[in-house]
Amino acid sequence: MVGAFDTLRVAEGVARPDQLAGDISVALITTVLGLIVAIPATAAYAFLRARVDSLASDVGVIVDALASKAESQSSRRQAAAPAPVAAPPRTAEARA
Repeated sequence: MVGAFDTLRVAEGVARPDQLAGDISVALITTVLGLIVAIPATAAYAFLRARVDSLASDVGVIVDALASKAESQSSRRQAAAPAPVAAPPRTAEARA
């Protein structure tokens, strides 16, 4: 398109269609080639992004399951352990 505008500048206003056709065809070709690259790249990005999100969700579920399992085992150990026995208070006679 830059070439087409340059042709208009050189022609000082009105240019013939044959003068603009070459530059416009180059612009259209580059647009098509850009779309040929962009459309599959966008599809691949969407696929990979969905896959990463799915894997991250799976990892979150696994981590939650492991954390709850570790928490339940920890609470079972605390419940099974005997309660600590408090030492009897010291009297004045025992301190002497």
